[in-house]
Amino acid sequence: MGNTEDALVLQHTLITPKLVNTGGCETGWLEFNGHCYFRGHTKVNWPDAKTECSKRCSYLIEIESKEEAEWISATFLENVNCGSDIFFDCTAWTGLNDLDIEGTYVWDHSNAPLTFSNWHSHEPSLGTPSQAQTRDFASHFPDRQNVAVYSKLDTFAINNSTMPMFDLEGVSRIRCGEFCLGESCCKGFMYDGNAQRCVGVHFGDFDYTANLNNTFSDIDGMLPYQKGCETGWLEFKGHCYHRGHLKVQWSEAKIEHRKICSYLVEIDSIEESNWISSTFLENENCSTIRFQDCTAWNGLNDLDIEGTFIWDHSNASLSFTNWHAGEPSVAAPAQAPTRDCGEIFRGGTWNDRTCSHVNWFICEKQFEQ
Repeated sequence: MGNTEDALVLQHTLITPKLVNTGGCETGWLEFNGHCYFRGHTKVNWPDAKTECSKRCSYLIEIESKEEAEWISATFLENVNCGSDIFFDCTAWTGLNDLDIEGTYVWDHSNAPLTFSNWHSHEPSLGTPSQAQTRDFASHFPDRQNVAVYSKLDTFAINNSTMPMFDLEGVSRIRCGEFCLGESCCKGFMYDGNAQRCVGVHFGDFDYTANLNNTFSDIDGMLPYQKGCETGWLEFKGHCYHRGHLKVQWSEAKIEHRKICSYLVEIDSIEESNWISSTFLENENCSTIRFQDCTAWNGLNDLDIEGTFIWDHSNASLSFTNWHAGEPSVAAPAQAPTRDCGEIFRGGTWNDRTCSHVNWFICEKQFEQ
């Protein structure tokens, strides 16, 4: 995700001949009433959660009783670091969805209707019926007194639309800002202090030229608030940057960026190139051979026209270049047709590389208008 993309809770039955422990559940899984449970380590959107579960021969959790719901909450969701607002954090995806028939929730794995339900007050989407058609997946969270499930708007359902990320009433401006800060795809928010109404504004296919006032100009009395860089991101001249935690291929890096409404970095100046290098790539453990490590993907590519490099997100041609000596593939022209993706070296210079190479990557967002 985050968008905010909830952590996932997985479940599978004990009936399998390949259990590692004599007690039944594999290492890292916990048992309750004959089932094994495991909470994923990363936040993802609902479809990705299904995929992660399948990789472990399991499925998104299906809750059949109050006791099971309370055990899941106490075991996986209660945390001293959780915020006081249960909609904001410490939640997890369940298998509940109404993707096939709007308003008719079923469990994803078994395709069974609900024999037990534990919806939070005003859910599913009773308080915001206009958003019900896009809130197709369900989360599980603690409310400090009982356990509830609530329908959550999936991030990818609202990209390329004018629909708000969230539309809340009865919240303070500070709480509204917290909601936006917790959503990777929230660019800013509109707030009406008299009505205490809070509307989250998403990037909308990462169109950083969109203006908050234009996006919701029909909402009277609402003032726009611009979001800054999120936790884990660093600011440079009105842009936010983040280095991914895994090495991936260039195409995979693009996918990772879209999950957090960002794009592969596009470098406009020598100052930006040098800053990226010193901030994300300089490391005392780097090899002395510049081509081997401490490099990262940028948005450069010539996938469409061989030899004509452009920036992937903006599709813009290069107004500034900082190629390493002998690049792009000037010293090895026979290899140029297979070197279609760009990377940045320590020192800020650029290189073209085969797109299947596994590399770090630098994300970029622009919040300023």
